[in-house]
Amino acid sequence: MSHNPQGSGGTPPTTTPRQRRGIRLKPADPAPAFDIASAIEEGDAITARAAELEADSDLQADLERLAEYERQQEPVELACLSEPAPAGHAVSHDQSRPPRIDIKDTAVRALAASEAVCRHWLPEGKRQGHEWVSVNPTRADKTPGSFSVNLDTGQWADFATDDRGGDLVALVAYLDGTHQGDAARVLAEWLGAVPVVETAPKPAKKAPKAMQTRPTTHPKLGQPSAQWDYLDAEGRVLCAVLRFETETGKEFRPLTQTPDGWRWQAPAEPRPLYGLDRLAKRRPEAPVILCEGEKAADAAARLLCEFVHVAAMNGAKSPARSDWSPLKGRVVRIWPDNDAPGAQFAQTAARLAYEAGAQSVEILDLSSLADTLPPGWDAADALAEGWTPQRFLECEPRWRFVERPEPDTAPANPKPPLPWAGKAVPKGWKLTRKLVFEVKEKGGDNPDELIPTCGPLWVIGRTTGAHGQWGMVIGFLDHDGREQRLAMPAARLHADPSALVGDLSDLGLATFPGREKKALAYIAAWESSARILSAKRLGWLEDPTGALAFVMPDRVIGRDGNRELVYQPDRYSPTVKTVHSAGTLEHWRAHVARPAGAHPPMLFALCAGLAPALLAFAEGADSYVLHFWGTTSKGKTTLAQLAASPWGCAADPADAPSLAFIRRWNLTGNGLEGLAEAHSDLPLVLDELGAATVGDIRPLIYQLAGGQGKTAMNSAREMREPRTWRTIAISTGEMSLHARMANPDDDGKRPRAIKGGLTHRALDVEVSDIAAAAPIEQRETLVSGIKATCARHYGTAGPEFVQRLALRFATMAEARAHVRARVESILMELAPAGLPTETRRALRRFALIAVAGELASDLDILPVSPGEVRHAARSLALAWLGTAAETDEQRIIASVRAFILAHESRFQRIGEPDDDEPIIPYDRQSRVRRSDDPVRDRVGFVDRVGGLWYLTDAGLSEAAPGHDRTAIARVLKHAGYLHTNEPGKLKARASVEGLRPWLYAVKADILSADDSDLHKGVGQAGQAGHHQQPRGLEPVPVTETAPGQPGQLTGTDSPIGSVQTGGVPVGGVPPVPVGTRAPGQAQTQQPRGLVPAVPPVPPKNGVTGKNPPGEAGASDDDGGAIRV
Repeated sequence: MSHNPQGSGGTPPTTTPRQRRGIRLKPADPAPAFDIASAIEEGDAITARAAELEADSDLQADLERLAEYERQQEPVELACLSEPAPAGHAVSHDQSRPPRIDIKDTAVRALAASEAVCRHWLPEGKRQGHEWVSVNPTRADKTPGSFSVNLDTGQWADFATDDRGGDLVALVAYLDGTHQGDAARVLAEWLGAVPVVETAPKPAKKAPKAMQTRPTTHPKLGQPSAQWDYLDAEGRVLCAVLRFETETGKEFRPLTQTPDGWRWQAPAEPRPLYGLDRLAKRRPEAPVILCEGEKAADAAARLLCEFVHVAAMNGAKSPARSDWSPLKGRVVRIWPDNDAPGAQFAQTAARLAYEAGAQSVEILDLSSLADTLPPGWDAADALAEGWTPQRFLECEPRWRFVERPEPDTAPANPKPPLPWAGKAVPKGWKLTRKLVFEVKEKGGDNPDELIPTCGPLWVIGRTTGAHGQWGMVIGFLDHDGREQRLAMPAARLHADPSALVGDLSDLGLATFPGREKKALAYIAAWESSARILSAKRLGWLEDPTGALAFVMPDRVIGRDGNRELVYQPDRYSPTVKTVHSAGTLEHWRAHVARPAGAHPPMLFALCAGLAPALLAFAEGADSYVLHFWGTTSKGKTTLAQLAASPWGCAADPADAPSLAFIRRWNLTGNGLEGLAEAHSDLPLVLDELGAATVGDIRPLIYQLAGGQGKTAMNSAREMREPRTWRTIAISTGEMSLHARMANPDDDGKRPRAIKGGLTHRALDVEVSDIAAAAPIEQRETLVSGIKATCARHYGTAGPEFVQRLALRFATMAEARAHVRARVESILMELAPAGLPTETRRALRRFALIAVAGELASDLDILPVSPGEVRHAARSLALAWLGTAAETDEQRIIASVRAFILAHESRFQRIGEPDDDEPIIPYDRQSRVRRSDDPVRDRVGFVDRVGGLWYLTDAGLSEAAPGHDRTAIARVLKHAGYLHTNEPGKLKARASVEGLRPWLYAVKADILSADDSDLHKGVGQAGQAGHHQQPRGLEPVPVTETAPGQPGQLTGTDSPIGSVQTGGVPVGGVPPVPVGTRAPGQAQTQQPRGLVPAVPPVPPKNGVTGKNPPGEAGASDDDGGAIRV
């Protein structure tokens, strides 16, 4: 718009371009004369101030101050613009062109009202989450979905046509068909804001003047603390790098000699290497040591004198900017810093050296110098620590050879091929790089309607399992454009659509609410002739040929490498994501296994983590729980991390709960099934028993050890195949499993019975100090270091272990025979002959863990000897034997004893005679002395004089809950604590108020017995036996008896078979002659069981034909004692 002066017949505009630029205009009427002298004087003042600022030393700061000064000045009031310019003073500017609008500023302002903008320009759309989804009004689009605007960023796209833009200004320009500047002006006016005029760019910064002499100090940083000169092949200085110490650390500044002098700047690229003069002086065949920094290169020159030492400027920050051509034809060895940037620098430098023509490249393996090194450790640190060339050679450093990269023949910036290229997309669907569209044909000349369904997705092939289960492998692109895969059974296409689409959405597939059924229809419409073998469970594959193959979530490990097979679970489990790796096997061996291997508890935990891979070869092959317990801060979680480290992320679950392989105990029965199935032939590591939300965990232990989940029906009332698994659950907690199972309510009021089946399925190992072998002042640092390295190096030892097992054993049968033979060999050391069966079964589990460790040692997985592994297993097994190796018989006896002591008031007293009546033990005719108060909840009677506690049927069942009443009585009788007065009976008659009921008579001796007693010892004839605690394989005393007296009894023919009261059975005792015999002959009786001698029958019983004097009585029907 042109200027319209007064008197021209037109009306002056309300605003002019100068007004929009922020120039204040003086009112046109009245208009004083223009004072050109004042305007020139004010301009001269601005110029003088600018000259003063430019004279200062720091030009950049000066320019910023000048700009601030100019912003603070008031605009000049130019009255001449409101009236015609005088002759000779015409204003030479183009007022017909509108000012340029600041597009970026307008886009930022519009983003604050992004939803309102979209509602105005896209009225047919609606908000979905953080996006505005609409039809595209620029084309024939009738279905919302393909055109969307991100309300947070302003970015927009039409996925059907691939039109897109970066902000709301571009959106308005696209929809209105205008240019960006016009769209910005329209958008700003619609927002009610004055368009911001694009400001002039700041004046270019003047380059500082070159210094003719080399400076010794920096104008800001002062005196350098060190400097390194970069020389050319003739020894001339090219540039230098100076180090300055500041309050926040250290800073480096390059100083370069240019044709006009010295400047504080880096040399032109490509930059020279540090040490070119040394490289030129030494012979060409001399090997080169490349370090990350100049200081490290100088230090390496003193440790490796036969090498030429060079470095790259700026180290790991910009190796590509250096000139590597001097390394052509050289043997190069790289000494990296001990950190992630150093490792990355080594790889990049190796590639660049090869590209420059290096003969070969090797990288120093820092783990060969020491087990642990501080972060960032380099050659300069080694020299500072007192390293010498001799010490460096004594460490036998390993140099890892780097393969020469293949030449890159691919064209520059090639367009990536479509992952589904060559596959036929189902009819009625369109698959693009961004979305899958349902195509609805309109007919005639009308364009087809495209309805978005989901992100890019295709079917790779169909799967089939060993038992005929069909499925498919789906490929799709996530939100970052990365290809993902999911194997699933075909039955999921007929389940709830939202379940499958939800799983795909969690994995990164773009989905649209309400389109779940269409997404399943699209997947089902795919046809694929590719066939892929599938496995529904992790672990060893059931191969009809007997070949060894181990299924991992991302691959299948076999004898010949990875087999063409996919893991296809019936149900999607996110826990399989924790089975992955970080670092290398050598890193795990050096930083995790080696420091832990010196301590038996930690070495045993490592072996336990590998042992689940041998369950398929072991006899029985049932799952079980290994529980480390003890007070807080004893290293229990560290043991769990060590057990998890061979297979997955071994970080502390408190630090990385979603990534850690270790899970918490707060789970249900169904949750346990899912976890166990996802960890088949892998360890299931559960931390902190105290977090368990289930009170009584005994069913969980049985369920886990059973290896099979609950059987259920599907919606068609057909039996569903239950989940199955093989695993070792490695658990931790501050209380033992035995204590938790016995007292699930944590109040001690309702104790639960713990049967022998639970004790050998749940092994309690108490932990006191996992680093006891180290000096006490080093233990905390040692354990903390192992915890930290478990979170950095993990997931490599387990897969490599099964890979080497598959290489060592040709078939499953060969592996099974080897493992079982070694288990039996170790079991002979751990379990002496004669132990109870359940105790041997528990020790067999310790032996399996030892075999896993020995095999890992033989296969070079664990950096320890088989002897160290066996010592660790023996130490932990003996600890378990000393604290938790109870039998069912011991628990029954202890329960009855505890019941009597706790419920004495519930026994009615009988058999308390008058003062003048003699006391006869076990007298059936005892009279009852009533108590004044009735006995509440009576469970029996007590005869203190006779030393007997009589229990009713209900009372005996209550005394040892969870056990059969007859089994309780048999255990008491074989332990010598049950009194009987009739042959073949487990009960005895008692006289109670003139009645003679049958009751269980428990001897008072049970109250004084020690819980550690394993069996009753052998007594003299006519006397009760003493208690004996066996320790190992001790000889059993043999009592010499005379003919006609009660003989010795052995445990060799015990009628209860392997049921013992603990310890070793008494054997090898010769039969004792019993009864009347002719001279020179002996009548023998085969002993049966370990039972103390029975006292003589009171005289009141009289002599019957069944029990003549001097002859042996009959045994009871359950194989009890022989009465004499």
